[in-house]
Amino acid sequence: MSAPIHSNETQDKLLMVGYQLNDVRSSLSNNLELAMDRGEKIETMEAKSDELLERSKDFRRDATKLKWKMCRQHWKLLGAIVFCILLVILILVLTYKH
Repeated sequence: MSAPIHSNETQDKLLMVGYQLNDVRSSLSNNLELAMDRGEKIETMEAKSDELLERSKDFRRDATKLKWKMCRQHWKLLGAIVFCILLVILILVLTYKH
């Protein structure tokens, strides 16, 4: 009689190990899928990061160009105002001199 009891216990243990193996396989499969999804997301984020870096370089270059353009425009306007003031002073001096 001890042989059948031992056999049932062994079968139960084997069944438990089988269930545990199936759980481990399922967990491993899910983890692999998640890792692959993360890899794709990382690649996507890396591509977006590279694109953002290029856009920021373009923005910096364009901002610098605009800054110098506005500076030149400011100095041109200031020069025109000074020229007009000097012209008015010159006209007034020549007018009162005669």
